[in-house]
Order: sequence, then C-alpha cells, then structure tokens
Amino acid sequence: KYIPISSEGWEDSEYISQDGNTLYFIYINLDLLELPKVVFVGPNRDPEGSCKNGVSCGYVSSKSQRGDTFYSTKLGDNSWSIPQPHPLTLDEPVHGIVFVNDNKAYFHKEGAQPDTTDIYYSEKINGELGEHREVTVVNSKYREDDVYVNPSDDKMFFWSTRPDIFAKKNIYYSERINDEWQAPVLMPEPINSNEDDMHPFLFGNTLY
Repeated sequence: KYIPISSEGWEDSEYISQDGNTLYFIYINLDLLELPKVVFVGPNRDPEGSCKNGVSCGYVSSKSQRGDTFYSTKLGDNSWSIPQPHPLTLDEPVHGIVFVNDNKAYFHKEGAQPDTTDIYYSEKINGELGEHREVTVVNSKYREDDVYVNPSDDKMFFWSTRPDIFAKKNIYYSERINDEWQAPVLMPEPINSNEDDMHPFLFGNTLY
C-alpha cells in the first residue's frame, strides 16, 4: 500500500495546474541514481497496461522500460486521486508536461538519437489533445528538457545540453513573436553557471 502521489518509486518533474486541482509528474519504478545498475523501486501504477501494445506506463518489464507522465486530481476532502497515465503519454512517453491553458500543453519526449530530447506541444481538437507537434526552432541534436511556458504562451524556458560558454546543463529562453517562437538564447550569469542549471519555472517576475 502507498499514498497516492509519493511512493518508493521515482516521481519527478512535478507541475500543478493553475487552479491547483491537478498535479502532473513523471513516474518510473527504477532508481535512476543506481543506473546502469537496474534497481527496481516502487509499485506498478498502471497494472492494466494502458500504454501502447498493452505495456504498463511508467513500469519496467521484459516488454519495455518507460518513464511516463501521470496525473492526479484533488478530491473534495483535499485528498488526491490515485494517479493515472495521462492521455498524451499512451502512444509514446512524454515528460515535463505544462499547460498554458485548458487547451494547450507543452512537454518534451525522446529524440531520434540516443540521449536526446525535444520539445513538443499538443492542442485540443473536439475536446481531446491532438498530435504531438515539434517546436522545431528551439530543438537541437542535444537534449532540450523540462520546458516551462507562461500562461500567456509567449515566454519559454528550458534546459539543454548543447555546447555553449557555460559547461554542463544550461537554461535557455525563447520568446514568441507574431505567433512564431524565436531561436533560443542562453540565459546569462547568475542564472547559468558551469554546473547543472535545470528545471526553470517563471512566477511573475521571479525565475526559479
């Protein structure tokens, strides 16, 4: 038995909706700090196998190894519902989901080459989130991860492993002008350093 949100497994990249009633996070039942050694931790959150080809989302088995986005909603007594796989993650794993409004979500997912990720978005069509659309201008042959887009959908922050004047992982910024995202710009010091600078989140005029 485990409490609905936290478990012995790996919960990561949490994001809460603007109304505070829906929590999104990545889950996998591996201890990622032990890789490449495989150490299983935590429960199977999807025993019915909701993901493509009947595999369990967020679960490592002989069929697959997946980290997936789950969500939980706040109940009337301020407890939380048992997390479920998010519809966007069922065909292929998506991570770091963030909603700019009720109809549009941004996220990242694995790239075509090993150890690469790219930023995508999805919009609702007839009430359902549609196909994954790549934000091509901000992506590279490296990792673009943990995107944050503000509610007005015109400021984007993410971290990347692309080489630049700082070492390791760094935070980049893009602005949407005339409905087009612009080429990303490296954030200056003291935001970035020669260590890992990750998981950006903008609240008002404060960047975390």
